[in-house]
Amino acid sequence: MPSPLFSPEEMFSWDQKRTEAKIERVGDTIYHPDSPNPHNASARTRVYRVGHSFTLTKLNRMADRPEAIVNGLLIWFHHKGTEPVTWEDFFERVVDPRLTVADNPTSRKLLHTVLSGLSKIPRSWGKSAAVRFFRGTGKQATMGLKYPGLGVLGKEYDWKQREAEAMLSPFYYGLFSKLFMEDDSPDSYGEEASEIEEEGGNRWAATRKERDDEFFKTLLGILEARGLDPDVEKPVLKAPKPRKAKIFKPGDTIQARNVRDLPSGTHFRWTHKKRDTTRGTVDKPGKRVTRVRTYEGVYVARNKPGSYTLRPVMDDVAFGPKKDCGSHVWDEAEYIGTWSGTTVAAEVKEWKPLKENRIDGWLKEASWH
Repeated sequence: MPSPLFSPEEMFSWDQKRTEAKIERVGDTIYHPDSPNPHNASARTRVYRVGHSFTLTKLNRMADRPEAIVNGLLIWFHHKGTEPVTWEDFFERVVDPRLTVADNPTSRKLLHTVLSGLSKIPRSWGKSAAVRFFRGTGKQATMGLKYPGLGVLGKEYDWKQREAEAMLSPFYYGLFSKLFMEDDSPDSYGEEASEIEEEGGNRWAATRKERDDEFFKTLLGILEARGLDPDVEKPVLKAPKPRKAKIFKPGDTIQARNVRDLPSGTHFRWTHKKRDTTRGTVDKPGKRVTRVRTYEGVYVARNKPGSYTLRPVMDDVAFGPKKDCGSHVWDEAEYIGTWSGTTVAAEVKEWKPLKENRIDGWLKEASWH
């Protein structure tokens, strides 16, 4: 019978470590010591470190049992996510009866293809992009045979969208995902992020992921040793229809999904609604209001999805470009036409609105930024 990841004695020992970490020690940093609820910052740090050590130990022990992980993935894959697999429980069970059905050459071959794809697709992809790739949809469908597994979770194999999402979720969320990929992004407020910004980069977009290639190879080797079905047909994917670019007319609404079709030099108008509260007094309490500000600008370019270079327009002059404007600009934006006014290189610190109205009460669509 498989042994549990942690014996009862070990779990008791970890509980003892957590309890001892909470005990006040000489030299601890304690905030508000005279209040009913003092905060021991040092004890909190100790508890965090105990929990972090426990997580690392647990992950290492899970990684040391790749056969059990393959068994769990086969059940998860064969039943398309409709059979719950609790990883802690699975390590401790005798052979799961579901495995006798799930562990077959066809399922092994298809799971092998998915794991091969996950080990090769760009590390910058999130789960949604991976789902589109394995479904063979969206722009990821144009990858062709660049990465293995294109379309293997698609309609051709009788997979539904929700089933493909369920199949890939463990690889992107939760503790189990850390066996395959770790987030190695710098702290946005840390020294490394400051260096990235000094070199001309964006500290908020400097994301990195580290993939455990050796662990992928181990799982793939186990599947290969058990035997793969050589006759599994590759899905025949339909060629994606060419996207029809939107041609804007004065008065059209600009949205984040069609801004890619916006010509450089477009003159547009956008509205920003913000909830606010007027300052009150003892005799006259403040009111809840919505401030509606209208801006005008000139579109320059899309840097990447969600980031745009725009020229603020004020007093009929388009000023120097702002390079990192967010997608919220397109929440309520209107196409006016091609900018034909004056353009200057001088930059402005503040993009002032053309007009501002105050509406009593809170509008549902008003934002908080």
